[in-house]
Amino acid sequence: MGGRAAGIVAGGLAKAGLALCLWTASPLAAWVEDRDEHRRVRREEILAAMEREAGRGYDITAVTQGGRFFGEMLLEIARRALDAGEADRPLFLDHRDTFDAYLEVTGLAPEEAPLFVRKAFDHRQDQYVELRPGRVIEEIEAGPEPKLALSVRSGWGDAEDLPDRYSYIDARSTPKLRVTNRSRITYKLLDFGESILHDEVSGVSGRATTGLLALLFDLIGDSKILGSRSALAEDGLLIVVGRGRKGFITVSGTVTVRPDGVATRGLPKGRADLRTIEKRLETRQRIRYR
Repeated sequence: MGGRAAGIVAGGLAKAGLALCLWTASPLAAWVEDRDEHRRVRREEILAAMEREAGRGYDITAVTQGGRFFGEMLLEIARRALDAGEADRPLFLDHRDTFDAYLEVTGLAPEEAPLFVRKAFDHRQDQYVELRPGRVIEEIEAGPEPKLALSVRSGWGDAEDLPDRYSYIDARSTPKLRVTNRSRITYKLLDFGESILHDEVSGVSGRATTGLLALLFDLIGDSKILGSRSALAEDGLLIVVGRGRKGFITVSGTVTVRPDGVATRGLPKGRADLRTIEKRLETRQRIRYR
């Protein structure tokens, strides 16, 4: 693949990575431990974490802000659990509690919820979160220590009445993207203070549906999303550096997301401050996970 083609793929993959809606009573079979070993997070806890994030001035109904919103929600729930001494067991978030809390914080009726949120609810997409210190990271080989590290499993497992995946279109990105979630999604979620890392992502893929990217993806097929690292600029722009893989090809690229959810490839011209953020996000961490 030529340099220009790889660059085009990179932009699409980064937007697909950004569109991760990594949140999730359905049986997950042997994929998770006995649910009794997890503490079920109360709806009120989920709502409180969502309300905190909803007050930060960006559109929480935009699919391009989904990874940010639900990632920050999980991190806030974990922080509060640790502060309250309730981190002796992994956490379980029931899809019904998450959906109900989302409707309350947005003021939307169920049928008005964004497609990526309704899809997760319709597929009974629960979340299982390991937050206990020492249970997520084995060793930091290079880079700073995160303030908080979570290991997340999201999905509906082998439910016989549901398909093994679902897809939705991210219409606010340029070009438009189709994002596919499989019934088993796993990833690591790390908070470094100045940035958030989604790492070792499995079970999510993306494909461009319009423009030259669509033609290219028709040739190489869906690309797997490996992870993304994001940070906020002072004016509220979200900068995301994402990584993806198709076959033996690994590519990366940068996306800028406005508070209203509109996402574009690369950085706005003349923004040296954003280039500084991008360079920091491009610095690779070397982490061995448990």
